[in-house]
Amino acid sequence: MSEIILTPKEQPQVPLEAPNIKPDVFAGKTIDEIKEVEINYGNDIVKLSDFFDVEGTPGETAGEIKIIIDGDVSNTKRIGQEMTAGEILVKGNVSMYVGLEMKGGKITVQGDATVWAGQNMRGGELEIMGDAGDYVGSSYR
Repeated sequence: MSEIILTPKEQPQVPLEAPNIKPDVFAGKTIDEIKEVEINYGNDIVKLSDFFDVEGTPGETAGEIKIIIDGDVSNTKRIGQEMTAGEILVKGNVSMYVGLEMKGGKITVQGDATVWAGQNMRGGELEIMGDAGDYVGSSYR
């Protein structure tokens, strides 16, 4: 299994929206291409490398990729959104909507998750080792 390690540079004041942090998007890309993956910072579109150090060995398919987020991302939303395969390990806390609409793969959060974790999941596995906020695994209101 190939590993991509994302190390947060800082906690942003405005939450990041990062649905592109998932094996499905990283599959078939080089490390330099992964650094260029777009995420949202408020109303701006920024590169992943603006907020994360990126290193590791890329993989060809989503199923062979493990993304390790090595640090607290408690102000980063939507990690693993619509993920279909592979694995994400968060070594810290995570913000809203982790695993939103997951279809496959596995996400492990070694810290806490805020609200709406695993909302509308259709498959896969979401494990939160710490506390979770309201509406875990729920559908839209």
